[in-house]
Amino acid sequence: MGLGIGEEFHKRHGADCINCHGQLIYSDGASRDRDLMGALFEPPRDPHELYTLQFRYREELLRRVIQDFTDIKQRLQSSARANK
Repeated sequence: MGLGIGEEFHKRHGADCINCHGQLIYSDGASRDRDLMGALFEPPRDPHELYTLQFRYREELLRRVIQDFTDIKQRLQSSARANK
């Protein structure tokens, strides 16, 4: 049995999509609604639109990395204080 349309789309654009304000964005600029039955959007042909989506993707990745770093830093600081 073949893949569904959403599965084919996901496979074609990679497994690196992230949820950004209710929209799943792929690193190549493709996007889709979070809803499984939602709309699928190929990467825009307009360079400005494409770069805007790719920027949003990377901006969200950076936000997550910073949040993870902050969380780990706080845990380590709490642990260090507890061990004094």
